[in-house]
Amino acid sequence: MKIIYRAEDGKEFEKKTDCLLYERTLNLYYENTIQKDKIRSNFADALSEYEVNEIARILEYGLSKSDLSELAKLHKANHFRAKIEDLLTTDNFHTDCDNFVKENYDLYIE
Repeated sequence: MKIIYRAEDGKEFEKKTDCLLYERTLNLYYENTIQKDKIRSNFADALSEYEVNEIARILEYGLSKSDLSELAKLHKANHFRAKIEDLLTTDNFHTDCDNFVKENYDLYIE
């Protein structure tokens, strides 16, 4: 009789370690997705709660057009300017950082 290990989502494995590793990977993925959504849903809270390097790491050093728009609105309102500029620089968005510093917000705000 062959023993089959079943993950929480129903996927089946012959080895228990494969099943556990699969579940752990899924859990890490979902935790990371939740963190990304939390940051992206309110950059002001994220910038006050997290360090710039942590935000960059969670967002995998990438920013969407929508992210840049939200950050531009905060920067224009004179909120978290230094942290936003640090985040853009950390994520290698140097041109965008220069545009924020020069107050070229019309390129970003929808």
